[in-house]
Amino acid sequence: MVVRYLFAVLLASAFLQPLNAQPNLQFKRIEVMYPTIRLAYKVTCDGAFRNDTQPQHFEVYENGLKMKDVTLWCP
Repeated sequence: MVVRYLFAVLLASAFLQPLNAQPNLQFKRIEVMYPTIRLAYKVTCDGAFRNDTQPQHFEVYENGLKMKDVTLWCP
């Protein structure tokens, strides 16, 4: 009986561990000058600013189709 109780407690504690949060993406400005679209954004994770974003971290879709010609530029 004690073994079952300990196993249940250990199992519950394993599932109650905090999960890693997804980064929060906030758009600051959107400019459309066809065919170029510029997005100014801020990425935070658990409230901390992140400036290590890479092009492979983003996917851009237009009308449900993934765009292949996308440039990530950080001044």
